[in-house]
Amino acid sequence: MKISTFFKPFLELYRYFLKGARVDAALINLTKTRLNKGNVIPPGATPRTDNKIGSYWERDDLDIMWNITTDGILLLKNNSTKPAYDIKLINAGECFSAYKKPQQLLSLDGGKSVEISISFEQMIIAHTGPDADALLSIIPAAKERFPLKISYKNEGGHIFYTIFYVSTTNPQNEYWI
Repeated sequence: MKISTFFKPFLELYRYFLKGARVDAALINLTKTRLNKGNVIPPGATPRTDNKIGSYWERDDLDIMWNITTDGILLLKNNSTKPAYDIKLINAGECFSAYKKPQQLLSLDGGKSVEISISFEQMIIAHTGPDADALLSIIPAAKERFPLKISYKNEGGHIFYTIFYVSTTNPQNEYWI
């Protein structure tokens, strides 16, 4: 009994490195667009007055609510010679504002990859479009380093996990059995 407990970590390593696939993830082709959602009166602003037309706002007196959308591709690649079966994005709905759900029972042969469309959305109030761009990064701050969980199986049905820490500057993949 103690011998099997001792060898269990080595057995798991054998299953992982010699019998299982290794799926890696990366974000590619990220592009940011902004859409004007309307004017906003900043706190403390006072309207201008004119005897002929009454009170009014000049464009310079108003801020704009911007919807910033980042579209891109989540690349999943099987970086092994073994096939990966039944690949699932476990918590993609928590990570991305929108994503194209992969087909059921998605599988990847060794060395193959699949691209999944993703997007992040952010709202901000800023005076101009360039101001809004300067205030926001390509990935929302709350999603930077978010652990995206990916599960997949080997031929024997053993489940493996990749945790992809979402980032444009320091992406990282970790592998779990």
